[in-house]
Amino acid sequence: MKGITQGDPLAMMIYGGALLPMVRVLKEDRPPIVQPWYADDASSTDHFDEIEAFFKDLAKIGSDFGYFPEPSKSVLIVRSPNLLSAFVHSLTTTPSRISNY
Repeated sequence: MKGITQGDPLAMMIYGGALLPMVRVLKEDRPPIVQPWYADDASSTDHFDEIEAFFKDLAKIGSDFGYFPEPSKSVLIVRSPNLLSAFVHSLTTTPSRISNY
């Protein structure tokens, strides 16, 4: 079943701990970006350019840590007044979806 961890119940905790060095590198490279993580799910908050740079860095160094981001699963969430700007900006990047609130 999707969403159910198979095998050892500690697997996700160990995997999450193994990603901590990568998270620290990203935080050192881009300190102003808030980047909450839950297991292997990442998010970030900042201006479009900073978010784009963060995810490019993540894609670049992620494989060194066994982390392979999937842009097709990414969602860019923006405030309603920024929706058009986000859409125009996304034409040069690869988020799969844009949502607003």
